[in-house]
Amino acid sequence: MPSRFAVKVFANGFFAVIAIAIVIAFVADRRDEVLDAVRNDWVIDYMHPLKDEAKAALALERKSGSPKALINLLESPSWEKLRLGDRAYSLKRKMLARLCINLQQQGDYLRLIKWSDVWLSMNDRDLDARAFWFEGIRHISEREIEGLEGLIANYHDFPENHYLHSFLIAAYSDQGDTVSARRMVIEKARSVANDILSGWQVFWTTSDYDNFSKDRSKHLSLRQGEGVETILQFDLPSDAATIRIDAPPKSRLRIHGIETSLGGTRSKVSNKEVKLSQMRRESGNFLTYGREDPYFVLPIKRVGDTDPGAEITVTLYLQIKLIIAGYDVPVTELFDET
Repeated sequence: MPSRFAVKVFANGFFAVIAIAIVIAFVADRRDEVLDAVRNDWVIDYMHPLKDEAKAALALERKSGSPKALINLLESPSWEKLRLGDRAYSLKRKMLARLCINLQQQGDYLRLIKWSDVWLSMNDRDLDARAFWFEGIRHISEREIEGLEGLIANYHDFPENHYLHSFLIAAYSDQGDTVSARRMVIEKARSVANDILSGWQVFWTTSDYDNFSKDRSKHLSLRQGEGVETILQFDLPSDAATIRIDAPPKSRLRIHGIETSLGGTRSKVSNKEVKLSQMRRESGNFLTYGREDPYFVLPIKRVGDTDPGAEITVTLYLQIKLIIAGYDVPVTELFDET
């Protein structure tokens, strides 16, 4: 039988080992926390200057229409060395995408080929980069067929890619093959018809609550009106002050000729009264352009008195066209496709 002394030594040693283990675990946790803090601080210090540079270049490009600011930044040493897998690669990709859009819109196909090739050299699986590269080379003498075939093959494998779809329609149109171009437009319209017709939502504020919230919203579907008009109709509390109309996410629409009817009186909405988010104005139209949450806001104009607590029926008349690769398809044509 072990002596009391031996038992005491064993017990003391056992508890000492436990204490050391706890200290080691605590130190290890603290070390990980310190390392995480250092790593996070490094990421912040690393990313912030790049984000500021990217924002400035993108803002200058939007304001001037010139790609010079983007090119100058992408050619700088700190940006040139960025590769796929770097934390700032998503920023560089955004810059390259915006630059390629600019060059394609300006018809500067030689530089479009150069910069889409830079993009592909970092990620040859990027479908947007492929689309811009094939779009560029199809405008180069003796490489037109290569460009067209590249667009056809990639679109066949990845028909959901926006740029492959748009550039192939443009390629068919440039060749005078309006049948193929129109077929692609109609196929695309049919594929999104249900989303475009049923993906609407209305939010409202009231005299005592001026924030838009999900508990004061309704999902809506477009109805066919007279001629090229479509209709959104919904009931609101009598004290509703403003309405927010959310268009389908990522849609590309041209909206104009907005009119409202409350209590049977129909009136035209002035463009100046309309506030936009993730939409833009263009020649008297309101355009959604593929953003995640496009919407517009209108004031409610009552005619006569309404009873407190009652509901009012609001009818919104809109003329809407679906934009597909430069073609406008009246949304009224989609009702036959659902």
